Amino acid sequence: MIIGFTSNTGGGPEGLVIREVINHMEDSFGQFLKNVSYGGKITTVIFVPVAVDPDLDFNNNFFVQKMNKIERGKDYYGNWYNSLCFAMGFNPDVVAKMKFNEFRDELCLAMIERLNNPEINIPKIFDYERFKEDILQIIEIYRRAKIV
Repeated sequence: MIIGFTSNTGGGPEGLVIREVINHMEDSFGQFLKNVSYGGKITTVIFVPVAVDPDLDFNNNFFVQKMNKIERGKDYYGNWYNSLCFAMGFNPDVVAKMKFNEFRDELCLAMIERLNNPEINIPKIFDYERFKEDILQIIEIYRRAKIV
């Protein structure tokens, strides 16, 4: 299982805050589930912080709902993959004023909330409960780490 991060922002200073955190998280999370499979031909999980519009209802209804899905695609070598995409909405004006650790904590909490309420039709042959337990444990270890 590959754990990845990407973002969807309005292109302002919030993007810098988000990218710094998600790049660090991707480096930190990457090795944990490298050789683990949960079935259902799902090989990747992608967390997507979305901070496009300060109107969170619009942000969530328009952007987050469309990005919160199971996605099928081809990698560089032409191999098919299936990804679980978990999108979470944030106010870009608030994020732009946050420090690294503040946004890191907010993103961790949003990831936990999304995992507990995925709003995706999870394939029955995918062991979501075991997957969720493992990811929640990784998030908790990451949250406890002191990052300067």
